[in-house]
Amino acid sequence: MSLDREQLLGVAHAERQRLGRMIQYAEPATWDQPSAADGWWNRDVMAHLAAGDTLAAQLVAGEPATELEEFNRDHEGSSFDIDAFNAWTVNRRSGAETSEILTTWGLAAESFLSHASGLSDEDWHKDCGLYFRSVHLTVNHLLVTDNIWFARFAEGKSLRMSLDTEVHTDRAEVCNALAAAVTRWSPWLATLPPERYDGDLAYTRNNGEKVLIPFAPALGHVFNHATHHRGQVAAALTAMAQPGPELDWVYLLQQEARE
Repeated sequence: MSLDREQLLGVAHAERQRLGRMIQYAEPATWDQPSAADGWWNRDVMAHLAAGDTLAAQLVAGEPATELEEFNRDHEGSSFDIDAFNAWTVNRRSGAETSEILTTWGLAAESFLSHASGLSDEDWHKDCGLYFRSVHLTVNHLLVTDNIWFARFAEGKSLRMSLDTEVHTDRAEVCNALAAAVTRWSPWLATLPPERYDGDLAYTRNNGEKVLIPFAPALGHVFNHATHHRGQVAAALTAMAQPGPELDWVYLLQQEARE
């Protein structure tokens, strides 16, 4: 059974709305605060998301990865270093408005998922060498972790679920469940007072370890986590010769200028 394009677009749209809501209710000073990623501010994390998802969409499309190629030219003769590439993409966006960064991230995320709709059912379940093997199991993992983190944040509960749990065997069911899951965040985030972002989050890990971490950076992790796995799936989609649109950063800026 083929995955309905509208379902994939719904997941992408819901995720973009979820992140947008978080931004909407965050204090402006939030962006100039340290994130959970050592050496990065919260706005740097968003710049990283924009760069990573744009690159993933280009790989899915089979288009030139313009920014990656530029980085390689600038570092000709050196071995590729993913940390150096991430830092390079973030630094070059240091002067961009946060709203511009978020717009690019949303477009890239939507393109990535919409083009995944071209997968056959066989490719959807095929072992592609991903951490969770297939696209199907990776989407299940995203649903599992969304359930775990929402329970921690919104309900004060620590669910005990294996990260490789196959919540749904059916392709449409797991996508519908993920689409529904991500829409929970926006209404809940809208109820939070600004001072909550300055607090901590307490929970218990699957192994029983008690954890206490800063609330706002932990929330940022929830959204960044999906980007990590989209990058893995992007490599699999490229190997399956899936098409996609051009979403280079400069291309988007030129398109916006024309409009």
